[in-house]
Amino acid sequence: MIQTLIIGLVLSLHTLPAFSGVADESRDPHVATVTQVEGGVDLFTNPTKTLPPGADPRSGTLALFEGSYYRVRGASSGDRVENGNVLRAAPGARAKVVYDNGDQLFVGPGSAYRVVWNEPKASASELSLMYGKLRGVIKKEKGEKKFIIKTRTAVMGVRGTDFYISDEGVEGETEIAVIRGRVEVETAKGLKDEVVTGGAARVKDQVFKSATTKELLEDVKVASSIHSGPPVEQMRELEAKALNTAFEDIRLYQPAVYQKLRAQLGETLRSEDLNAKVVEIEAEKAPSDPKRKRIKPSSAELKDVDQKNSYDQYLAPAKAR
Repeated sequence: MIQTLIIGLVLSLHTLPAFSGVADESRDPHVATVTQVEGGVDLFTNPTKTLPPGADPRSGTLALFEGSYYRVRGASSGDRVENGNVLRAAPGARAKVVYDNGDQLFVGPGSAYRVVWNEPKASASELSLMYGKLRGVIKKEKGEKKFIIKTRTAVMGVRGTDFYISDEGVEGETEIAVIRGRVEVETAKGLKDEVVTGGAARVKDQVFKSATTKELLEDVKVASSIHSGPPVEQMRELEAKALNTAFEDIRLYQPAVYQKLRAQLGETLRSEDLNAKVVEIEAEKAPSDPKRKRIKPSSAELKDVDQKNSYDQYLAPAKAR
């Protein structure tokens, strides 16, 4: 009975009104909201090419990245990740951001990404993953790619998909796993390929494709888990959309997984729990590769593992000029 009630609740979320926690003028389809934060997560905002008047570059509230100064503050539930912003999770920290249509991104420990887009608003968002791990659950829609994701070695076009991207090694590799859907990949040398459901790839000068393994799926699950507790009241409607988006995408594109979830869902009412279940189900049939070569950061990148700035090669504290 409980399972039936919960399934009914999830499917009934189609009737929810548009997310009303943000003023109409701010409801750009590219803007996401931080719904959950675990550990030290920073938000970089207000990029400018010149040091703001009166700003003290020694205060720790500014960072310099790719020629622009950013104001830095701790991220919290309800923050909007807008054009040009950077979200950074310290080692051991995580964050979840949700778009107004229910699309969601999980930012893994020790990760930083920047989002930009050009006018008109219908154009694709561009996410630059400077370092770390990112999982996205994106609703499939007609039209152009919804996200262009860039790393140091690859450009990926995302439509509807449940995907995972890791870029954290000195070897200059990007690792990709596609749990559902497809991701188009282009290397720095212009070689193009595609990774589809159940597939994985390492991207350097070429795209080396393989099946997604149990070990890689475990990495996906760990990177996208978050334990910050129930969402705050203002975020519940948006979190409900995230749950509905993930559940409906599974129903449409993974019907066998959907049927298993109907039996296993229990009291799972969070999208992150649902997404973890999907990984567990996929791992049941995935091949094992205990010798899988992991992408690891260099010793220099990890020399201060207990501080937030273990990747300051990308986001340096501002200095007076």
